[in-house]
Amino acid sequence: MTNYPIDGALAATEGTFEIDLLNKVTGTTYPQAAVYGTNTLGQVLQEYAVDIGVNPNDSKILFENKRTGASTSDTNETVEGLGLQEGDVLAISDNAGVAADEETFEIDLLNKVTGTTYPQAAVYGTNTLGQVLQEYAVDIGVNPHDSKILFENKRTGASTSDTNETVEGLDLQEGDVLAISDNAGVA
Repeated sequence: MTNYPIDGALAATEGTFEIDLLNKVTGTTYPQAAVYGTNTLGQVLQEYAVDIGVNPNDSKILFENKRTGASTSDTNETVEGLGLQEGDVLAISDNAGVAADEETFEIDLLNKVTGTTYPQAAVYGTNTLGQVLQEYAVDIGVNPHDSKILFENKRTGASTSDTNETVEGLDLQEGDVLAISDNAGVA
């Protein structure tokens, strides 16, 4: 005898249901996240942010019910209030993806010290280099908290250590390579 029927009955009584979570910027998904209708979107975000790669403390978060198209940036809105139902997809964008209908494009990232690459990173022109670094630091093996970070557009040779500089400001375009060095490579 299994406990599954009991678990199912308990979940039904408590009002839990499952939705899929989607990082709208990177496409990372977390299937079958258990939620209550009374959960706030902020609670859902805190619980699953690491799983889908979203910064839960970001100043600009956008939640979207993919079935209805309804969206909000209010972290106090409830799952029920956004109209989410069993099997729905909740798309979440952090500051890296919240830009007024701006199109993403892809650049390759390169750890200039180790040679580690991350191909086809999706970015917006309005992303800061710091946002790009936070999103992909683990993928290319760079310490995002390092005091000496250098960003270089390999096509133009332009470089900066300003994490507030934008992708557009460094003149990065579709297919460009953004080389990033941390303290290990910045003398």
